[in-house]
Amino acid sequence: MNIIFKELEPYITKKPEPEAPEDDSANTFDFGSGERGARRHKNPDGTLGGWVADSALVEPTAYVERDALVFNEAKVLDQARILGTSQIYDTSEVHDQAKVFGNAVVCGEAMISENAEVYGDAQVSGVAYVHGKARVFGKADVSGGEIHGTAKVNYDFPNGIVDH
Repeated sequence: MNIIFKELEPYITKKPEPEAPEDDSANTFDFGSGERGARRHKNPDGTLGGWVADSALVEPTAYVERDALVFNEAKVLDQARILGTSQIYDTSEVHDQAKVFGNAVVCGEAMISENAEVYGDAQVSGVAYVHGKARVFGKADVSGGEIHGTAKVNYDFPNGIVDH
């Protein structure tokens, strides 16, 4: 059976990926509190990105992967990358070359910048600032304060600090 499928594979028509509608303003998406005005972000490489609420800002130079969400008044600026099923919301900001990926959450008034990374199931919230080459990952929960330099925060290690 597998051999037959392999032989037919060149003849099978694959469905094209849906394109962003011409009028993005007519779209809505439920971010968890009911339908809101939203649009899919068009990434710098031309691919269709994740959902962005009309109230949020994602610059054209930023990359938001298809399953990622940006909502409320959140901002994704510069060459920041939001990947996987990550969520950026409230008034949080991700900018410069910062990267949020996996199933990570950045919310509250948190700011992720420079070359910092937040990933895995980590959450950065409240008035927190993660910058430099800092990493917040695993199941870490940073709810305020500053993580910077080359610090690495991971819930899986004693005291949450891996190295700095």
